[in-house]
Formats: sequence, C-alpha cells, structure tokens
Amino acid sequence: MTEPNESGLSSPDPENEHHLHPRPHLCSACSQIDFKALFTSHKRRNDLNRWVDVTPNTCNCFQIFETRDRSGWPDPEVADKPQCSFCAFYKDCVRQSRDIALRMESYPDDFPTGLLLKGFHSLSWFWMEHEACEAEDHPNRRHWCQHYVQDVFAMQFVGKYHAEPGLGDDPNRVHNGMGHAILRVVDGHPNSSALTRPREAGGGLLARRILPDQVNYHLIGEWLRLCLLGHVQCHGDGDSDVMTIPGFRVIDCTTRNIVSAVEAFGNHAKHDKLDYVTLSYVWGQAGFSVPVLREDGLSLPDELPLVISDAMEVVKRVGYRYLWVDRYCIPQDDIRTKQIQIKNMDKIYSYSILTIIAAAGEGPEYGLPGVSSRHRPEQLCVQVADGISLALYESPKVLVTTSKWHTRGWTYQEGLLSKRRLIFTDLLVYFQCYEMHGDEVLSIPIPDATGPLNGESRHEGFDGIRYISFQHKESDFGSVFPHRVTHWSDPGTIWKRISEFARKPLAFESDTLNAIAGIFGKYSSHMKEDEVFFLGGLPIIPVQVFEYGIIPLCKCRPEETVHEGKQNLWACSFRQLPPIPLGQHLCRSFTNGSDSAFSDISNNLTYKLVYSLFWIGYWDHVDDEELRPAFIPTDLKQVRRSGFPSWTWAGWKTCIIKHREELMGANALDIDTEAYVEYEDGGGIVQKLSWERQNKEILDLLRQGDNIPACLILKASVFDMKLKLTSKPWKPLGTWTFTWPPFLEGERIYSLPRVLLEDIEHELGSNGSSTSDKSNEGTNLLGLLLGIQGDMGPASEHWMWIMILKPVKRAMSGRQELMYERVSSPTRVCPSEDT
Repeated sequence: MTEPNESGLSSPDPENEHHLHPRPHLCSACSQIDFKALFTSHKRRNDLNRWVDVTPNTCNCFQIFETRDRSGWPDPEVADKPQCSFCAFYKDCVRQSRDIALRMESYPDDFPTGLLLKGFHSLSWFWMEHEACEAEDHPNRRHWCQHYVQDVFAMQFVGKYHAEPGLGDDPNRVHNGMGHAILRVVDGHPNSSALTRPREAGGGLLARRILPDQVNYHLIGEWLRLCLLGHVQCHGDGDSDVMTIPGFRVIDCTTRNIVSAVEAFGNHAKHDKLDYVTLSYVWGQAGFSVPVLREDGLSLPDELPLVISDAMEVVKRVGYRYLWVDRYCIPQDDIRTKQIQIKNMDKIYSYSILTIIAAAGEGPEYGLPGVSSRHRPEQLCVQVADGISLALYESPKVLVTTSKWHTRGWTYQEGLLSKRRLIFTDLLVYFQCYEMHGDEVLSIPIPDATGPLNGESRHEGFDGIRYISFQHKESDFGSVFPHRVTHWSDPGTIWKRISEFARKPLAFESDTLNAIAGIFGKYSSHMKEDEVFFLGGLPIIPVQVFEYGIIPLCKCRPEETVHEGKQNLWACSFRQLPPIPLGQHLCRSFTNGSDSAFSDISNNLTYKLVYSLFWIGYWDHVDDEELRPAFIPTDLKQVRRSGFPSWTWAGWKTCIIKHREELMGANALDIDTEAYVEYEDGGGIVQKLSWERQNKEILDLLRQGDNIPACLILKASVFDMKLKLTSKPWKPLGTWTFTWPPFLEGERIYSLPRVLLEDIEHELGSNGSSTSDKSNEGTNLLGLLLGIQGDMGPASEHWMWIMILKPVKRAMSGRQELMYERVSSPTRVCPSEDT
C-alpha cells in the first residue's frame, strides 16, 4: 500500500491487492452468489428509455441474487458471529441500519422489526446524459437520456412491506433514497478518493473507502473547485460584500485574532471581496470563554470548544484564512450591534464562500469527526471476491436529519441561507451547493465542466455514462437541502419556510423571530418594499385572485392565471347578512352593488393582512398514539409562547403551522373591515395607528427593531357564539359543538386542545363568570367572520370562515383591560340557510 496522499487516504496497489485482505470465507449459501458477475461493470438497458427500441436486456443479476435470497439470511438477534464473511457483514449492517432508522422522526412501522435485503441496479431510474447524444443533430438528443448504461448491482435494506428499493424520490422507498445500501468499493485506482474516476473503474454508483481519523480534503477541494469555476447558480446572489454590515468581524485562523472586515479585506486585497467561511453548530448548554484583549488586539481565548478549533483547521486545509463564528464574532455584550448582526444573518451566511455545518454530537465540545481527536467509526466493509469489496452506505440525508443540528431553530436559516455547505456527520462528510451534492463515500459520475482533471480530459474521466443530470427530479436523490433553495423573489414560498422553521425548538422562546430574521431579510432584499413586509412574523404579501378563491401571488406558477373578465373575489358588507339568507344576499350584492366589489385587491393592505391571518395550526398529531413521543398538553404554557400575541404563528408552539392555499377557498371578504395597531412605549403611552392610513409609520417602527404591536385591533363582523365539549373528557384534543348561534347549531370543530378553552374562567378571574355558562350550554366566545366561500347563486351552498376568539384580561396603560385572543385556526362552517 502507498503512503497516505494529500487527501489523507492510502491508495491500494492493484497488483498486490490480494495481499491486503485475506481470502474471504463464505458459507455454502453465499458461495452461490457470483459476486464478480454482480459487481463488475456491465451493460444493461436504461429503465427510463423503455420506449426506445434497443437491444433486449441480457443482464441476469436478479436471478443470481435471488439464488442466495431463497436460502434465507442469518438472524441478527443471535449473538454468535458467523464464520462466513458476508453473513457477518450482513448482521453488522442490519444493526447499524436499525440504529439510524430508529432516530428518524418517522419510518416504516415494519422497519425495526423486519428487514429485507433487496437487490437493484445502482443507476435505476436515474436520468442520464450520454456523450453520444451530445451532438445537436443526433436523433436521440430530444430524449436527453441514453439508451443503455454501464452499471453494477447494489443492495439495500428495506422494511418487509417496502420491497422496491432504489435511489429515486419515491415515497415508498426507505427514507426516500440511498439509506442502508450495499455498494461495491472503488478499489485499486490511484484517484479513487477523487471526485471523478477513470473509465476503467467501470460504471454505476460505487463507494469510496474512508479513514476514521482523516477527512478527504482532496475531495473537498475538488467539490469547491467544481462549484466555484462551473456553477452559475452559485454566483451572483450573495457575492456582494459584507463591508456594509456595521461591526462585522471575523477570526483570522492563522493568528487567532478577531479582526474587523476592513482589516481582513486589507490583508486579502488580491480579491474584490472578502472570502470567509461561516460555522453553523449547536451552542449547547455549557458556558464559554469570552475573547481576550491582548497587545495585538482582540483574540480568541486559549481554551476553545473543539468544534471551533476543528473548524479553524478545516478553513486552513481548504485554502482560506477567515472564519465567522457567532459566539466570538458577534459582541455578546453590545445589544445594539448584536441586534444589527442578527438582522443581517441573511447577508452573513449567503455572502460567505462556504458554511461548515457540525451535524454530529449534541454540542460544541463534540467537534468535527475526522478532523482532530474525534474519529469516525470504522467503515463497514467486506471483501467477497478477488478485487471485489463491498461497503455499507448510509444516506447523508438520513444522517443529517437525525442529528441534533437539524432539530434546532437557529440552525435552520443558517443551512438554508448558505450557498455552499460542508456538513460533518459521524460517518462521512457531505457537500451541497445550489447545483450539486456529494459525499465522501458515494462515487458518482459527475461532469467536470471546468476542464481537465487529474491529467485527463473531460470525456476520458468518465465511463460510458457522461454524467447523471441533477436537472431532473429522478436524480435529485438524497439531497439534504432543496437545490437553489427557494425562489427568494416569490412571496408564495414564505409560508413553507415558516412551516418548516416553526417545528424546530429553541432554547429561549424570546428568540423565535430573531432565529428566522435572516430568512425574512432575504425575502425583503429580493422584493420591492411594498411587496412584502413582516408584522410580528406574519408575512404581509400580495394576494392574487384565482378560480377557486384567494391564494398568494406565486411567481413560479405562470400556468395559473385569472380568467379574463371573470371576478373571483368580492368584498361586501357582512353586517347586512342576518336575517337575509346567505346565498340570496351574496347574489344581490354581487349583481347589483358595483360599489361593493373591488376589481383588484391584490395590494389592498387590509386584505393582505386578513389573508395572512388565515394561517392554520394543526393539532392532530397530538392525538396520534403512533407518534413518538406522546404529548398531551395540560397547561396553556405548553401551547402558547410567552411574549408573542395570539394572532401570529410566533405566539404558538407544539402545533404544526401551515398556510395551505387549497384551504383558502374564501371568495368574499368583508368590505367594512378596518385594522389598527397599538404600540406601547416604555413610558406606558399607547399609540394607535391606522393600518391603511398610517402604514408608512408602522413600517418605520418595524424597521427600528423588535417592534411587535401590543394589540392588533380589527373592526369587523363578529357574533356571539357558544361551544360545548362533546368528546370524551380524557382525550387531549376536544370535539366542540356549536350551541349558539342558531344558524350554526350542531356544527362541530375538531382537534382543538381542551386547555385553550378550559382556562377562560381562570384568565378572567372571579369576575369572569359572565363568560362561563353554568347552564351546560357551553362556553361563551366570539366569532370573527373572515370570509365566505361559495358559488354566487341564491340556491348555492355557502361556507363561513370564522376565527374563534376568547376573552382575556391584559395589562394596558397600567390597568387591566378586556381583550380577545385567537383560540383556533380559521374554521370553515356551514350556516343554515333557513335561519
């Protein structure tokens, strides 16, 4: 074996490879497997080109594999280690696959108790481009897919009832990708640790060897080189300078000094901007030493958390000098500068050249596996024939999504805002930018658009497959982050980001909006000022009218357009509804009252606010006994977040936040709706501002910092209502039935935590008995009518969208005042038309 190369890996000598491993000992059942036939690169028909008349498939891999499968596999519960090399490898793989699967939030119910080893071709269902089809006049160019591939066999552990393994994004496949797969190892080639591999290595997805104590820096360098020189999408959006961020500073990894961006740029003047690396990690619970003021300036303390010292080593090894770490580069004792930095997280992470993500361990002392003292576990490998070794490959997506890092609120925006991420897990290192992804183990045909690599031309560096195209969804397997992340100029994607973030816990509830401020800032910087802004976390975005009601203006879906001349959303006076039947009233308003209808409401400030209030909090998962861990809210503090109002998603926890456009079927809004916000300054003086007439002043207050209104005042249509609990008293989520008003009597609201209504009398105190009916008729509440859904005809069925409000007492201007809080999501109910 040769000495370790610059990547830290030793390359086997092909001529002496049989001396590296003892000849495998196989049992009688495993001896039936022709491993050389399975795992030697061979030609097969491309699954995605079945409509093309090509040579019939002569591959008999599945027959070979099924011969062994019929003999059965060893029981992993039996402690004795089999004498057979492959059977022992099989049992080790089962144990590791189980351990990882059990950390997932959801996995097939049969996975922990029943595993099957299934076989498949490694490139099944990939969309691949072939060098022969590259010419413009080639007859098959329109397919963008080759007729046949050079491939190898692979195996994957799946649950008993998930018998179709594979690499695509099929929900029936375990963990949507390559988890728990057995691949052939790229042995015997000098550049097996590199990004590309020579033609003689063969086709298909193969596995690289890794060392427990050394990450593959050579491969990391090739990832960065390929991205920096060849990826258009990874440039432009975030290549501005950080000089505009007040107080921005970085760590000089060569001196350990903490320097200003101006000073660092002066040392880096050969480029037109400052190249620096960012670090994303879990803070943990332990304290940390503060920076030290020395003679030559501010410096890091002598003792550092291992993750930070490891990150500094990685920065130097990949050719950079400066590192940004929040706990040392943000002055923790300067509240004003700290708040400025938090508001600029979108710039800090998106402007960086690379983000190092520590997705291993529970805190900063764990470090980055494979960099210094923290080693990775030995790679599970086995030699099954001369020149044929196999390794267990775990999907980076599985490893990252089961990590502590992935669960935290602050780290969500750090990963999303970065254009290049280098993720360290316990088993491997993973890289993803806007255009590609890869990891240390998986060897995949990737195009080198930058020219010759390793002394070979572009085409000579690949086998019969030119490359796997990441432009097709079928090939986007196992990626941790969405490619190109999101359309930052598309307000229709904001609620998806909020929904993902809201499920992640925070150590301090007061950080809720700070931890997503970077994402909000990213959207704001890509759109006009009046196109999007945020009120207490609520995105105030344009509303677009469509055939079935209102949904947000979504620039990425041009195929959906408003029919010319067809009005789909109206505004009328809801106060005139009773006692006229709903359908007749709406029909009369829309046909006779031209003053009641708005021709264009997409940028009406009031309706943008009303639309934003249509967010939904789902509680169904609380009542699902199959979900782990079981959770039963028994106290209001378990569902409500202190310091935030009830009208914004930021004021809630435990529930799943959604703003699903298909549920927003309202096509009539209240023309009489008026909105105001109240701000209370430090002296207790209340300032009431009109949402429409004084919106500019409100925006100025929002820009000044963490200014959530003390109250949101809506002048709208409301009615008294009563709800009565009609479900079993022991269930955590209640079913509530309307007992008042008569036109809603018998209508039900499902899956609402009982604690939200049971605390009303406690909230109001002893004088609140007027809101708690003792006659067993239900709890007195208020219904806010947000919208109406239905066809505009007198005989049509119509639905009301209402928000349920409960009375509370809150301190305002030094005294207790009666107010109302949101209890439920906007709820659709069907009123009786004969009332």
